[in-house]
Amino acid sequence: MAFPDKMAVSARLHPGRSRVAQPEAFILGCMLGSMLGLICCRCWAQSSSDRRVESYLEAAQEAQSAGNIKRAIECYRQVLALKPDFPEVQANLGMMLYLNGEHAEAVKFFRAALRRNPDLLAAQLFLGMTLVKLGHYDLAVNPLREALKRDATNVEARLALCAAYSGEKSFEMAVKECLVATQTSPENPEAWYALGDSALRAAKVSVDNWATSSPSSPYVYILKGESYGEEEKHSPAILEYQKALGLSPRLPPGTHLALGELFLLQGDREGARKQFALSPMNTEPINYAWGMAQAALCDRNYPEFERWEKEIERLNLDFVIRPPWFIALSLPAPELTAIREDLERDIPTESLDQSALQFLKIMTSRTNGGVTESAEVIQPGAQKDAAGATSAPRATTRSLALLIENFQFADCVNEFRNLPEQFQSDARVLSELAECEWKIGEFEKSWQASLKARRADPRLENALYWQIKSLLQISKQAFSRLSRLPAGQGRVHELLAKADEVRGQDVKAVEEYRLALQLSPESVETRLSLAAVQMRSLRYEEATESFREALKYSANDPDAHYGLGVVYVQLRQPQAAVEHLQRALQLIPDWPEAHASLGQAYRQLSQYREAVAELEKATISDRDGSIHLQLYQMYKKVGEEQKAKQALAKSVALREQSQASREKAIRQQLGLAKNE
Repeated sequence: MAFPDKMAVSARLHPGRSRVAQPEAFILGCMLGSMLGLICCRCWAQSSSDRRVESYLEAAQEAQSAGNIKRAIECYRQVLALKPDFPEVQANLGMMLYLNGEHAEAVKFFRAALRRNPDLLAAQLFLGMTLVKLGHYDLAVNPLREALKRDATNVEARLALCAAYSGEKSFEMAVKECLVATQTSPENPEAWYALGDSALRAAKVSVDNWATSSPSSPYVYILKGESYGEEEKHSPAILEYQKALGLSPRLPPGTHLALGELFLLQGDREGARKQFALSPMNTEPINYAWGMAQAALCDRNYPEFERWEKEIERLNLDFVIRPPWFIALSLPAPELTAIREDLERDIPTESLDQSALQFLKIMTSRTNGGVTESAEVIQPGAQKDAAGATSAPRATTRSLALLIENFQFADCVNEFRNLPEQFQSDARVLSELAECEWKIGEFEKSWQASLKARRADPRLENALYWQIKSLLQISKQAFSRLSRLPAGQGRVHELLAKADEVRGQDVKAVEEYRLALQLSPESVETRLSLAAVQMRSLRYEEATESFREALKYSANDPDAHYGLGVVYVQLRQPQAAVEHLQRALQLIPDWPEAHASLGQAYRQLSQYREAVAELEKATISDRDGSIHLQLYQMYKKVGEEQKAKQALAKSVALREQSQASREKAIRQQLGLAKNE
């Protein structure tokens, strides 16, 4: 049985504590040098008459340069004992406390420094970053915004603000801040990871909320089907599409094409042709023709493929010359391999004219069963005719929907710009614009258009659909950019591992964490992250080894002791679990999750009264009633019937409150509360 989420081991096992991870090392090297130097220069100027203060400041500076954070903290405290009204030193002390993981204490000194000198940029920045570390996301926003007012190019402030917005589930703002961070510092791996993570989280939360608030919406099943399709899980993908079709005939264009392609990938040619034939000829002529062209290729019937290629060419020549980035052959691997071999032997040359042959070569070079790795962005208004000349935009009287049907997405974007102003704020029109922007690879613009559409009409499902699809592509592109950054840095591999984790690719994540450890074997944080993945994959013996390796580098690391305790509970080795969980609680006494796990260990040892004592200390963190339910069971074991009854009632109440809060949050996010 797996633990509840609140007991899961993660890279941030204790919510009120964070080690000096590699990102902080990056900050220390790239930012603190200049900031602290400036502050200390001011300190020396102000304190030249006080030799003792000057001596302590010099010692603090030397300790800082040597990486002796504890000594620097001691020296700064001695300065403040002699000269309490010294905001620059208060800020420096706060930063040293931050780097030492003493975040609550650091906040006090940052606030004291800012009361005396509100213009201290470093104090504003680190106050916000520290509040993010403490999980006080709402309080972090203002100081970070103040820091960015003074230095809009500060990437650390921008990323901390992104984290603050993500923490308080303001995902729209989080993605916006992360986008700015990647534009400000395009070679910064932290920025690309933060963007990919925040966009993916935003998409996932939107899908989950949509599924909860509108379980009968066909769009939810379409999104699930697309997700399964990308993972090459064809059978469950087909099932989701069939559910969507059973709910409503009014589905996004291309639904029958997508379902037919899944049948093709499974080798069901007849089922594929039936779905392609269901694509409405009057509104989806290119989808129909493209589906039939793929069916012909599955049989290696090149004359039939050319017939459908000519139909597509008649409808939209640009589709053949430069196929949209999201179009790919959906053929089983053996059939695709056979076609590529035919091309090498020039067999199709006998049956195909030059344009059909070139189209086939383009399509066989793309990934089987999915979209291309990255969008080939087509600039609006720059579609080309067969001779390669740029064609003028179509007449503005044509509807966006008709342009979408004919795959004229760049013209669709131009058409929108030429619409009268009153139509440019229409939710349906904005949703169509979002689709067109997405289909030319302009994912950020697509996302912005979908947001505007949803502000105009929060209930417009098509707009939410394109908002989610845009976020997913923003995330993919961010993680792809991260993977293309220069290799050889442990932190890059660690971020790639985290990106694999959030996408559910735990096997790849383990590989990246191991690469990171080859470059930075002393990284306790990386070993804890590796152990967390191993635990999630139920590889408890491997997780045990990773936690033990972490303890070799940091013998008193509370997270490693806690993690080992949780693993031993899972392995039903309660005596070992008790040893490590007690050690974790000696290091951090008020840790509800550790008390809860220790309670489970005592339960396995049949020491029920000890289990009760630990679970009682854990109830402060109970948000869904699960801990009170365990406490109810333990009270029953020790014969405390009245307390058991009270614990069960509290468990039920907390579960109901949790469900009500979730439903309220969903309504607020979807913009429905004001309409009820």
